[in-house]
Amino acid sequence: MSTTAGIGPPEWAKRLGYGGLVPFGSLAMAVWLADPAYRAKRATTAGPGWRKCTAYRQTGPGGLPLALRLSEGLAALGKGGVCTLATMYSLDRLSSPCRAASEEARPMPESTTHKREIHVTAVLSADHPTPDQMRALAKYLSTYRDGSGNIREDDPDKSTRADSRQIERCFAELFGVKPPESKSYYDFAVEINKDGGVVVSAASVKSKEAENIRDFRDSKKRKTLRAYLEIANASAKDWKLCREMGLSEDHFRGHKYASKFGAAILQRQSDERAAAEAKIQMQRKNAAIRVVDANASVFLSVMYSPMDKDYQRDYLVSSYSIILPKPASWEFRSKALVGFDEHDGVLYEWYALSGSQFKYYPLIRNRKYGSNLFQLLKPAQESLHQKSVRMFGHA
Repeated sequence: MSTTAGIGPPEWAKRLGYGGLVPFGSLAMAVWLADPAYRAKRATTAGPGWRKCTAYRQTGPGGLPLALRLSEGLAALGKGGVCTLATMYSLDRLSSPCRAASEEARPMPESTTHKREIHVTAVLSADHPTPDQMRALAKYLSTYRDGSGNIREDDPDKSTRADSRQIERCFAELFGVKPPESKSYYDFAVEINKDGGVVVSAASVKSKEAENIRDFRDSKKRKTLRAYLEIANASAKDWKLCREMGLSEDHFRGHKYASKFGAAILQRQSDERAAAEAKIQMQRKNAAIRVVDANASVFLSVMYSPMDKDYQRDYLVSSYSIILPKPASWEFRSKALVGFDEHDGVLYEWYALSGSQFKYYPLIRNRKYGSNLFQLLKPAQESLHQKSVRMFGHA
C-alpha cells in the first residue's frame, strides 16, 4: 500500500489484505478493515484528544469498501480518525495518525475475526492510486458499457461508454457525495470539519479522448505529453469582461493586445471559480462557517484513447491544481490566443470568436496525483426487458 509523509496502515491492517488511498488532492482517503472484537472493547468510546462525528459506509461493485460520506470529522493534515459502524472518532491533536490508530486498534486472535468493521484515516495527499481504488473506479466506469452509457461505441457488441456527466457521477460516487449536475465551475465538493467550521475541497471533472495518450507508456514521450482540459466556453461573460477592460472583437481579429486578452480570460476563470466558491460557502441556517480551500481543490482529468483492435480503450486519470498558472507569454496564432509556458509549449488556447472555447494543456508530468493507463471491463449487454426483469421481476 502507498504511504504519504509517514502515513501507512498498521501491520494488522496489511495482514487483513485491505486498504487504499484515493489520491486526488485533499479528496483522499485510506480505508482499512479491522475486526469487531476491537470495536466492542475500545472503539465505542472516545479517548483523550478524540471527538465524535458521523460517517457512513459506502459499498461498491463486488462489495469493495470504497469511501465514506464524511458529514463531519476529517480534520487538517496529520490528523486521523477511526470509524466503527456510523460513528467516527476524529483525532484533534497533531500526531502520527497511523501510529495512533495502530496503538488503539489491536486485532484479536484470528479465530475471532469473522466480521470486519471499517477503520478510516483521512489524509490530504497521496502518491498514486492503489490497485483497489483504481479497480473500483474502473468498475464504475465499466458499468456504463452495458448499454446504459450515453455514447454508443463502434464495436461488434454495440456497447456504450460513459459521457462526461456520467464520468462525473463515477467520481462523486467514489468520494461518497452527490454531484449537483449543474453548470457550476465545480462538479462536486467534499466537506471536512476544521477549527469549528467546515472546509470544502471541490473538484471539476474534465474528460477527453486523446489520440496520443498511449504514449504515456513510453518514459521519454511521457515527459512532453500534455493533458487536454476544456475549461469553459462562456462567450457572453468573457466578452462582457473584455469590454469592461477596453477590449473589443475587432482588437482580437486584428491580433492586438495579446497580453491584455490573456489577462482577461484568466481573470474570467478566477471570477467564475470565486462565484462557485461563494455559492458553496453560503451558510445554511444555524450551520458552521463554510470555507472552500482552493489550494486543495482540483481539476480531475480523465483521458482515454481511441479503441484498439480488441475494441478496448486505455484510460488515464490525473489531477491538477484548480488555480490556473500564468503563462510565460501570450501571442495570437490564427483564430486563437495562445499562452506559452516556460518550455515554449502551448499551455492555453482561447478561441474568443469561435464559441469562446478556453483550453488548458498542462504537462502530465506536472500533475498532482494520478494513475497509470488502465482498461475497463466488458459487462454483458442487457436489453431493457432483461434489466426490468432483473430489477423488478417478471410481470
